[in-house]
Amino acid sequence: MVAQGVPVWRQQLDVSRNTTTEGLGSLLETFASLAGSSGTLAGQLDREAEADTSTKAA
Repeated sequence: MVAQGVPVWRQQLDVSRNTTTEGLGSLLETFASLAGSSGTLAGQLDREAEADTSTKAA
C-alpha cells in the first residue's frame, strides 16, 4: 500500500513544483512589465510637466 502511495505522492510534488515555478515566473514577468510601464509613464509625465512649465515661462 505504501509502495503504491509514494510514487503518486512524488508525482504530485513534481506537478506542484512545476506549477509553482511557472506561476512565479509569470508573476515576475508581470511585475517587470508593470515596472517598465510605470517608468515610461513617469517619463512622459515629466516631459509634459517640463513642456507646460516652459510654455508658461514664455
